[in-house]
Amino acid sequence: MAIFFFIFLTLFSAVLLEFLFGGIGIIAPTALPVVFYFSIACGWRAGLFCAIAAGVALDAVYGRIFPLSTLLLSISSALSIFWILREDSKKLLMNLIPAIVTGFIYTAPPCIIILYRHGLDWQNLFSAFFRLSFGIFLSLLLFPLVIVFLDSFGDSFGFRLFRDARDRLLKKF
Repeated sequence: MAIFFFIFLTLFSAVLLEFLFGGIGIIAPTALPVVFYFSIACGWRAGLFCAIAAGVALDAVYGRIFPLSTLLLSISSALSIFWILREDSKKLLMNLIPAIVTGFIYTAPPCIIILYRHGLDWQNLFSAFFRLSFGIFLSLLLFPLVIVFLDSFGDSFGFRLFRDARDRLLKKF
């Protein structure tokens, strides 16, 4: 029961931070590393639930007709399952690779939508490129921080951890 409260509190905080950044026009993928973490640490079902819950909240508050955040966070959750099967996924620095890939997947569609709605001129191209670059940079920064923070917090309460996920998966097979 405590793990559900931990997931809810962490996901709620990440979505709230994303709302705060989004209110000032910054695409900050704060829910992305949390969804990725719980997809690996707690399994694909928990990760998919986190992706759908966070995505629905983000899309509802931003008033999107098409559930863009839900779709992109679900793709991130699916990619995490493939990542955990890799041999070098236990190394913290190697988790920068999915940070770049999922950061690009999460921030590129909103940037393309901005370009489509506002037109292709140099100012909009620069703005979209800056938002994309900044979103990937934040993803690169947040992924290792979230992994270390949630693993250290979860270790003190005895929760399933990111660093032990690959070993648990291999024991099943």
